[in-house]
Amino acid sequence: MFCSGKKSSTRQLAPKSIDKQLGIFALFAISTYIMVNLHNMASLDLDKRLEIEKNQHNIPNNTGSIDYVDVRIQSILKAANITIFEEDIAKQLPTWDVVKSMYGDKPVIHGLETCQRYREMIKPEDRIIGPAGLTNTGTNLLFELIRTNCAMPTGGKIHWQAPWGKHELSSSRLNRTAPSGKGINQTIFFPFMMIKDPFSWMNSQCRHSYGVTIWNSRHDEEHCPNLIRRDITDHDEIIPVKLFKNGKKHESLLDVYNYWYGDWEREHLKFPHLSIRYEDLLFHGKEVMKLACECVGGNFTDTFKYKGESAKGNEGGHKGSSGMVKALLHYGDPESRMHGFTDRDMRYARGNEATSELMKKYAYNYPGPGLQ
Repeated sequence: MFCSGKKSSTRQLAPKSIDKQLGIFALFAISTYIMVNLHNMASLDLDKRLEIEKNQHNIPNNTGSIDYVDVRIQSILKAANITIFEEDIAKQLPTWDVVKSMYGDKPVIHGLETCQRYREMIKPEDRIIGPAGLTNTGTNLLFELIRTNCAMPTGGKIHWQAPWGKHELSSSRLNRTAPSGKGINQTIFFPFMMIKDPFSWMNSQCRHSYGVTIWNSRHDEEHCPNLIRRDITDHDEIIPVKLFKNGKKHESLLDVYNYWYGDWEREHLKFPHLSIRYEDLLFHGKEVMKLACECVGGNFTDTFKYKGESAKGNEGGHKGSSGMVKALLHYGDPESRMHGFTDRDMRYARGNEATSELMKKYAYNYPGPGLQ
């Protein structure tokens, strides 16, 4: 074998040199891991990011969230035991001026004049209260808030729905009994009727129909709320729907809203009640619950608590329902009300007299320009 006689050019690295190179490699790996995870966090949808925040920072908020969050919004978050640490989420939360522009500065409650009559008519131990309202109007939230923050007189009860069915028409009172309402005297039941802005309600039905809204047309299935067909341009063709499988056929989704609340307007003078806006549970929860509790002779809590997660839970048809932060972001954003509506949809909605009367009574404003 030929050998040159020269020493090999391969060098053995000194221990210090190896440590230095390993340190550089480790630093590079850690930096890469951090950058990848930051990218992944940025790409997570709002639901996942809020869930991560909940798991990492689920502690009482005694000083408020990030400083520039509106003070009134901070108080709402505090009542729900929620602290916001992510700056970009905090920046999306509404200011109180925006909330006022959408819903006014004070809650709108009808029926307060019937409270004394109910207290005089019904003995404290016989009083039964609970929610009623169209689907997607906050009936579950009201039930959770009232049972958490209101102590009924001894013997009084808080029921999770009206004995005739919380989503049933008001004219069903005394004419229908829900399975959970058996044995309840409907004449002594005090309903808290829930209502939501019609444009927000239609969007809610698009997101969470719970299987009760059945479109009677196969046209424009991706176009929701499906008021006017998009594929016909020479005239406006309204898309009819049904509410519940065997329900009445309605001219449009908006007509479902008008029909349900039109029935309430005809019936509600026959019995004591309160009519409450969903948005007021969200932005004026403590004030509204105090009025509702004292209306029926209950004792309101000294430490108001708000349910931070969705009052509906996340099972079955309620999966994906709004929790507190998502609700503040959604219902505090004027543009969210207009999602999915075309100019033709809005012309149809604005021209509906029944909708106009309901919006006027409950102090809702029509959405502004900038439709899709």
